[in-house]
Amino acid sequence: MMTTTCNRQCSMCCNNSINMERVQICSDFKPYLKIVITGGEPMLFPKYLRSLIERIRLQAKGSWQKIYIQTAKFDNIDDVFAIAGISQGFTVTLHTNKDVFDFFKTIVDRDISRRLLSHSLYLNVMKGVDI
Repeated sequence: MMTTTCNRQCSMCCNNSINMERVQICSDFKPYLKIVITGGEPMLFPKYLRSLIERIRLQAKGSWQKIYIQTAKFDNIDDVFAIAGISQGFTVTLHTNKDVFDFFKTIVDRDISRRLLSHSLYLNVMKGVDI
């Protein structure tokens, strides 16, 4: 977990039940083959996220971890491309019907599907949201 800061106040968020004082801080990423960076909302801080991924890569030189980002903030395509360039993919949570519209509009308008071909992209659609 990179941050507890989030631009949403979702009542169903699993982070609402986490005691942050008991979360262990990981400083050695070498043993892990797969790392998922989540929050709060990690894409609120794209420069810090990029720096974190680069530090993980530097620490683990000689081994190759797959790094994935869990986010609901997929609206700044420049940030998405910057993070995509150093990670393996995203899980995007769509909370509302507007999120669905904005997500697909972004993909079509910016033709990001071709630029993310070598990355995984999972959609997590909240209950009650039409897709």
